[in-house]
Amino acid sequence: LGIAGLDSAKSWLHDNLVGKQITLLLESPQTRDSAGRLRAYAYLDNQNLSVELTKAGLAFADRREKTEMDGAIDPAEADARKKKRGIWATIKFEQMPAWRQAWVKSLPRQR
Repeated sequence: LGIAGLDSAKSWLHDNLVGKQITLLLESPQTRDSAGRLRAYAYLDNQNLSVELTKAGLAFADRREKTEMDGAIDPAEADARKKKRGIWATIKFEQMPAWRQAWVKSLPRQR
């Protein structure tokens, strides 16, 4: 929840989670989205996996909906971008998902 993962994120999750127990923290007050999917954060050993994937550059912060973890996910993405981790090492604007491009275009211009 709060991120849009890439195929490399799926590989990371498989490599790091198979056979391990995770904890789900449901997003409140609405625990399901309009498609009926569970809105939850996954934790492994008290680490929020959305934050960890974003920090590693394996996921975009998804700002289409506000979430309880935006305050942790947004800085994780900023750090990954600054340090050129994962996707941020090579990605070009045109390669980003359309929703991400629209969000970037909506930001006030830096002077």
